[in-house]
Amino acid sequence: MKYFKRLSLFVGFVLFLMSVGVRADEDDSVTLNSGEIVKGRITSQTDTDVTVEVSNERHTIFTTRTIARSDIKEVYKPSPEQRQANAAYEALGRYQLNPDQEFKSADYAEGIAAFDRFLAAYPNSEHATNITARQTEWRFEKFEVDHGRVKLGNNWMLPEAKKPLVEQQQLQSLGQTLPDQVRIVKAARARVAAAQKEHDFLHSTAGYKDKMLPQSEYNQAMARYAANDAEIPKANANLAAATAKFNELNNQYQKLGGTVNYQEQIDAKSHRIDQSGPWIYFLYKYEPVRITSSSLFRDKDGIFFLKSTSTPSGSPKYGIIRLSWRTAASYKLIGNKLVED
Repeated sequence: MKYFKRLSLFVGFVLFLMSVGVRADEDDSVTLNSGEIVKGRITSQTDTDVTVEVSNERHTIFTTRTIARSDIKEVYKPSPEQRQANAAYEALGRYQLNPDQEFKSADYAEGIAAFDRFLAAYPNSEHATNITARQTEWRFEKFEVDHGRVKLGNNWMLPEAKKPLVEQQQLQSLGQTLPDQVRIVKAARARVAAAQKEHDFLHSTAGYKDKMLPQSEYNQAMARYAANDAEIPKANANLAAATAKFNELNNQYQKLGGTVNYQEQIDAKSHRIDQSGPWIYFLYKYEPVRITSSSLFRDKDGIFFLKSTSTPSGSPKYGIIRLSWRTAASYKLIGNKLVED
């Protein structure tokens, strides 16, 4: 069974080399005096110019580029053996170490054996030095794993020392990610609110309800209805996805001992006070309320007392403002007092 497994791996490797060999000479290159490197397949060379067939990254679209010799610093056209070595070197690209995670001992053995095969087949390759260095690194890491150590940040340690370091890294990462997710959720909520506000307007007498409209205005109204009907489910789906992602990240953050209350940041209302002119604005039950600076006085503890206000209903109320009037806050009426909401 092991024989057939190795045979299948070998056949797969040979097929890979054959596949890259169909257009293997695409690793030709021309270095220009400007520093630009033109990679592709050199199709002709004369005393005056070099023609290179170039393509897109997927090698599905091709064109030719003719370059004057006077603009060329170096032409690289590898020999057939060099092309084979280059293809074999590219195949070894799958063997890459992870600075934060060790492999199994068997995985290291597989990589070391692959490097051995390359060096045996292409000892004079320009890549031999690089492969030898990588092989040394893999052997060292295999030794560490075989002796029970694990890896984090390119440092080796015992397993019990790694866990708290990993959790600390995760906590720091979540602490950087969650503020962005809070903003995403808030933006999603604002999008839902805007869609609902548009819906409420369209279906109210302030909008188009029970109105007889000219044909052109009717068409515009119907377009707004259709757009809003499409936007509402999209906005809700976007909010659901953003909230689910936030909950996932926040749960991880809390389990790791995070102390910042990001849920509170999401639930906090957005407030604004406009102090332009003689009026000061704050929010009362989500509606702007205006007062004059002369209606405020502050005691020795820095608490602002509100002498009187004009609420949305127009009736005067009395209460206490516990924050500086330069600080945004929202208030609700409890008895005859305006208190923070």
